[in-house]
Amino acid sequence: MTLCERCGSEADAGDLDGLCPRCVWTQVVDTLPARWDDEPSLDEGRRLGDYTILGQVARGGMGVVYRARQESVGREVALKVLSDPDALARFRREIALSAKLDHPNIVPVHDAGEADGVHFLAMAFVEGPTLDEARLAPRAALEVVRKLALAVQFAHDRGVLHRDLKPGNVILADGREPRITDFGLAREVGASPSLTVSGIAMGTPPYAAPELVSGRLEDVDARTDVYALGAVLYHALAGRPPFEGRTAGEVIARVLAEDPPPLAADPDAAAICAKAMDKDRAARYASAREMADDLERALAGRPIVARRAGALDRLARRVRGNRALSVMIVLCAVLAALNLLPYLPKGYVRQARSIADRLEAARSKSPVDAAAVRALDREFADLRRGVVGTPEDRDLLYEMARCHVQLNQRVRAVEYLSRRLAQEPEFAPAIEARARLWLREYLERRGMPDEPESPAARVIGSLIQEEAARARSATLSALLAAVEDHASGRPAEARNKLGISIGSDPGAWFLDGRCARMLGRMADAERSFERALELDPALQAMVEKERSRK
Repeated sequence: MTLCERCGSEADAGDLDGLCPRCVWTQVVDTLPARWDDEPSLDEGRRLGDYTILGQVARGGMGVVYRARQESVGREVALKVLSDPDALARFRREIALSAKLDHPNIVPVHDAGEADGVHFLAMAFVEGPTLDEARLAPRAALEVVRKLALAVQFAHDRGVLHRDLKPGNVILADGREPRITDFGLAREVGASPSLTVSGIAMGTPPYAAPELVSGRLEDVDARTDVYALGAVLYHALAGRPPFEGRTAGEVIARVLAEDPPPLAADPDAAAICAKAMDKDRAARYASAREMADDLERALAGRPIVARRAGALDRLARRVRGNRALSVMIVLCAVLAALNLLPYLPKGYVRQARSIADRLEAARSKSPVDAAAVRALDREFADLRRGVVGTPEDRDLLYEMARCHVQLNQRVRAVEYLSRRLAQEPEFAPAIEARARLWLREYLERRGMPDEPESPAARVIGSLIQEEAARARSATLSALLAAVEDHASGRPAEARNKLGISIGSDPGAWFLDGRCARMLGRMADAERSFERALELDPALQAMVEKERSRK
C-alpha cells in the first residue's frame, strides 16, 4: 500500500508526486506548487539590471517578490521575479494588464523587463500588513471593501478582471489604505479563458466564486470579482475565510454546495455579503460599483439595495423602533408559518416533479424539443422564486436537482443533491445522479483528444468510483467500466457496455461516438455525436475536434 506524502491516507502508486487524489486537487488549485519552495532565492545585494536585491518578501503562484532598490532613481520597489518558466505567458499578461491600472487603491507597476535571463516586474513597495493579517473594526472593514470595490470597478472599466481577489492580495498602506496587488491571474474582459492552472480551476478556493472553482471559466465575468469582494468583506468582518476545510477539495465542495456560516455582524453588512456571494451570478450585484454604492449606503445608515428582495426586511425597517408593532408582526408571521409548514413544500414538490418529468420527456425526444425546454426553464425560474424562504424539504431538494440536471446546470444540481444527501446519506437516486454529473465532468476532461489526462480528471474519477460504490447502480457501473475500456484502448468492449447504460446521458453518447470513430464506424459515430449535441449543445467543441481527427 502507498501512503499519500501530504496527508498520510492511502494513495495509488501512479498518483502525481505520491499524493492522493484530493491532495492532487489541493496542489493544483492552491497555485503555490510545492516544487518551487526549495528553489534558490536571489541573494541580498545581487544586481538585476537597474535593481539591487534587499531581501525576500513573499512567494506567489508563479513568482517570488523581493524588496529591491532601483538604483537609477534611488527608490525602493517590490520586485516580482518569475520562478516558473511555464508561466511566462501569464507573467507577460500580468505586466500588460497591470500597466493599464493607475488608481490610488491599486499597487502601480513602474517597470518590467529581463536581466541575466530573469524576467521581473517592478511595483511600488507598499509598507503595511495584508488584509488577512489585520484586525479591523466593522465600520473600517466596510470602508476598506468600499474602496476595493471602486478600484475593482476601475479595473473592469478598463477591461481587466482580477480573478484572484483575496485578503492576502490587499495591502493596507500604513495599516489603513487598501491597495490591490497581484494581477497574475487577471485577464481581459472578453478574452478567451485560457492560460489556466493545469487547465482547471483558478483563484483561491475560500474566496473564489463557484464558476471559478468548478473550472467553468467561460462563465467568469465582473460578477466573479464581485463574489470575491463579498468573500473578502466576510473575512474582514469575521476574521476568518467564509469557507474552511482540511483540504482544498473539501473547501471547493463547500463553496459549491453550502452557504458560509452566518455572520455575527450588523444585518446590513451581512446582507451585502450574502448578495455579493450568491451562488447564482444573476442574483449578485451586477457590478463592483453597485456593491460600493450599497456599502456607502450602509455606512451612512440609509436603506441598502441588498434588502430589497425581502418584503419582511422592508417591513422591519418601517417598524424599527415601534416595539409593540414589531412583536405583533413577528407573532403573526410565526403563527402563519406554523399553519403553512405542512402544506407549502408538498405543493412545490409536485410542481417541481412535474417540471422535471416534462423536461426529461422533452429532452428524450430526437431531436430535443427545444421550445418546450425553454418554456419549462421559464416555469422553473418562477418556481425557484416561490421556493425562496420555504422550509427545506428533502423531496423538494431532489426534484429541484432533477430540474437543474435536465437544464445542464451542473453546479446548482450538485448543490441540491448534496443538500439532499446531507439529510439522507444513503439515498441512492441522489447518489447516482451526483455521480453521473461527476462522470460527465470526467468524460469531458478525458475526452479532449489532444490533451493527456489531467490531475483533475483523476480526482473526479476517484470521486465517481466512491459514488458508484455507494449507489450500487448496475448501469452506472457499466458506464464506468466503459470509460475504463475506452481509456485502455478497447473501444469495442466500451461500446458493448455502453449499450445498457447510455440512456439520455449526452456524455455517454459522445463517448460512444468516439469509440465508434476509433473502430472506423463513421456512420455510427456521426449518429452518436448528433445525439450528444441534441442533448447538450455545449459538447459542440469536443465533437468538432473528434470529427476533425482522421
